[in-house]
Amino acid sequence: MTVYLTLARDPNNIQESEYGTGSKQVQFSPITSCILIAGATADGDVSGIHLVMVQPDDQPFGIADVATVTTRLGDLTVNPSSIIVFGQTQMWNDNVPEAYQALIEQLGLPPTTDLDDGTYGAQVSEGVVKWYQA
Repeated sequence: MTVYLTLARDPNNIQESEYGTGSKQVQFSPITSCILIAGATADGDVSGIHLVMVQPDDQPFGIADVATVTTRLGDLTVNPSSIIVFGQTQMWNDNVPEAYQALIEQLGLPPTTDLDDGTYGAQVSEGVVKWYQA
């Protein structure tokens, strides 16, 4: 199964398998095994994607899913040089290493931050996208 990403109803509560854009910040629902991708748009807004490691049909995130993520970032007009990846990055590297590495490479080797379970967001601060714990 290909990963499906739907538009979040609220950019301050982006749920699993959703994406959204907020004015200067986005916030994600709590993570336990997810990774979060954020980047700045040309307008200075921030967009984010909440990715799950295992899809609802029990299929893990795969290499074929990478294109869906990169296409969505392009649709959101995210500046590739502004992208950051954070969340359960080590868990993804341990459990879906080929897909995770393909994603990171396709995103241009952005900065990654491994974080514990929690609630996180991203904001543009002084022109740079940074994650924060909510």
